[in-house]
Amino acid sequence: MSSPPGGQRDPDFPGAATRPGASTRSITLALSAAVTIAIAAVFFFLSSNHTEINEDDHSAAIEAQDIMQILGEQGESGEGMVIQRMDKDDPTRLVAEIAVDRLDPDGPLHRNADAPRAWLFADDGTSWYIEADEGRFYIPAGEDTPESGVLKGHVRVRRYAASDDRPAPETTPPLLTATTDEPLHFDLDVLMFETEGRLHVHTDRLDFTGRGVYVVLNEKREKITYLRVDQGERLAYTPASASTSPMDRQPSPEIPAGPAQPEQPESIGRASPTSPTAAAVVPVAWQPAVQPSPAEPTGPKIDLYRVEFKGNVQAARGRQVIRSDTLTVWARLIDNKIPPDDTPAPLSVRGPLPVLLSFAPFASTPAVDTATEAPTPGTPVTPDSQVLPDETATDGDTQPVVLTWDGPMEVNPLDGAPEPLTMGDNIALRFDVTEGHVEFEDTQSNARGRAQSVAYFAGRERVELLGPAGSIRLESPDTGTISGVNSMYIELAAGVVTVPTAGELTSRPDRPEPERKHIKWSSSALFQFALDDAGRMTDRIERARFEGDVAGTDRDASLRGDHLDAMFDTPEGRSPRLIQIDVDNARGTDGKGGSLAGEHMRVHFDTRSAVLVPRRVILDGSASASR
Repeated sequence: MSSPPGGQRDPDFPGAATRPGASTRSITLALSAAVTIAIAAVFFFLSSNHTEINEDDHSAAIEAQDIMQILGEQGESGEGMVIQRMDKDDPTRLVAEIAVDRLDPDGPLHRNADAPRAWLFADDGTSWYIEADEGRFYIPAGEDTPESGVLKGHVRVRRYAASDDRPAPETTPPLLTATTDEPLHFDLDVLMFETEGRLHVHTDRLDFTGRGVYVVLNEKREKITYLRVDQGERLAYTPASASTSPMDRQPSPEIPAGPAQPEQPESIGRASPTSPTAAAVVPVAWQPAVQPSPAEPTGPKIDLYRVEFKGNVQAARGRQVIRSDTLTVWARLIDNKIPPDDTPAPLSVRGPLPVLLSFAPFASTPAVDTATEAPTPGTPVTPDSQVLPDETATDGDTQPVVLTWDGPMEVNPLDGAPEPLTMGDNIALRFDVTEGHVEFEDTQSNARGRAQSVAYFAGRERVELLGPAGSIRLESPDTGTISGVNSMYIELAAGVVTVPTAGELTSRPDRPEPERKHIKWSSSALFQFALDDAGRMTDRIERARFEGDVAGTDRDASLRGDHLDAMFDTPEGRSPRLIQIDVDNARGTDGKGGSLAGEHMRVHFDTRSAVLVPRRVILDGSASASR
């Protein structure tokens, strides 16, 4: 932080020189970014030196230099003052207006203001309004605008939609409101803003609360270079389809294709990654002094950053909840916005978790026939042919995402694309723990799971569960358990779940152990789910594949093979019905002396029966059957 002329410094502003490392916060980061920018943007015009002229409807407006001369040289006070700043390229357009009920000198370089109010009129037609009960400003000798200062008492910032008339602060609904009752410090020399108190920001789509916000802005690049929230509380985001905010109707910027776009160094976005709420506001008064030449590139502005939330992190959407110690977000902002293609796609109806567990019961013991086509022992079956629990379907698009945490949030600008964003994603999240497991659950069905880390890649709609030493576990009281898995990849857009490691499926835990069904594999497993009309992954299983020493058991019956492929028919609202299995190098026993074997076994099941009944068994290559 540089010192004022003559080595003087505003004692009211604590400064950042003694402040430890940078921080920030946001699952949709822009949440706090939007807040601080909302507060900070109003001050940007103060650091310019444009000519002031009076508007016809503001005859009381006085030039800033005249005010400073009167108060500085004569030590007098003034009441009912209004200062206006005009667009230097269009002297008829008002870009900013400052008003105070009273302005008093406090020494040679400080001024105290009663009821300071400021308007900032952006060139996109939107406007910002900031007000406080009082303020104290430091104005260096020879300058006519504050370099630093503090606003106190009911500090409020509001952003309004574009309109022909000036909004009425008390009656016009704002697009964004940011409030704090604690002092707000600012230093325009280095574009720093800080409040140690509780800050609340609200829009139609975002609601944020946190304590201790500290931010440093980069005026030329329109980005946040340093932002910290000391203690997080709550961040809620409602998807655009559930919002009626006028901001939702703003056009999105043209989005370049994936990671092929040139990255810009030292950049961190200052707009909301989930909403146009904090879309760039570029008032003429704080444009860079040197404008880009026509020869310079004019493509979209790309900013990269990493955001980390710490301390009892919980993210919830409807009945689905995930808990961890930390949440890390990597983001690529394009023209200060999150590309719409990278907003999360909700799952259809119940989601895949509960039904992912419904294939455990692979084992039935039909009678063995010595004919070539015969029922086969150890044939896999579904758990119970029952109607799925009646769960009230909700529109996933309208449910808010709520993030809570009780520690700091930290943001770091990135010079190049981080590894999580090198596959075409613009947003990536990862939940981690230092000890124990990341835990997630469906509170309605009581299905739950755990892993050491859970990652989500928004562009590809890919979820990754990682857990060394087989620590991944998914369980549902209605269906069963998946355990012993090291990693699991869920492709939401394709409806595919891949388990590239060994694992085990077990049927419902409420059954006595002798009646529980198991299937184990040593290499990998794959599950294919149906997609709905909107292309979203549903919970309707279509196929399950197991590789490597596959073993299914049911009481005393068993079925083994090198490869097992199961096909399902899953009508909406009912449990999956097994219609066919294929087993390579098959060996089966019924626990009563009967057995079947073959290089390849195919079993067709009766689709008309209420219970699982093998209709035809085909054995190929060195087949044998005994009873």
